[in-house]
Amino acid sequence: MSNKQTFHGSKPELFDLAERFAIRWPISTIPILIRPTVTLPNRAQRFEEEKKQLKVLPPSPFELSEWRAAKVHPDCHIQVEKNFYSVPFVYVGQNVRVRLTDKLVEVFNEDSQACGA
Repeated sequence: MSNKQTFHGSKPELFDLAERFAIRWPISTIPILIRPTVTLPNRAQRFEEEKKQLKVLPPSPFELSEWRAAKVHPDCHIQVEKNFYSVPFVYVGQNVRVRLTDKLVEVFNEDSQACGA
């Protein structure tokens, strides 16, 4: 079996064409194309360069949150993850958005205002 039959669906004439151009390629230019012309900085040098660009961290850490939708029940409660939370009675029947974090549950109305008492 020849090398031309190793690729399924390939045309043998493409291999012939590739072989002709490969033979014409000047061997003296190959090392120039492969060899990098500039020395690359090591890890410590790159870190020192990036260190100049870093900004100061914010005073409080970023807090991951998850948003959910809920409807206020007639008893002034919403249910989020099998837990019930009370909201003011003026929101009964409305759809609200709930922001969940590790420490806090916030409820917002359609105007993105916090639903507080």
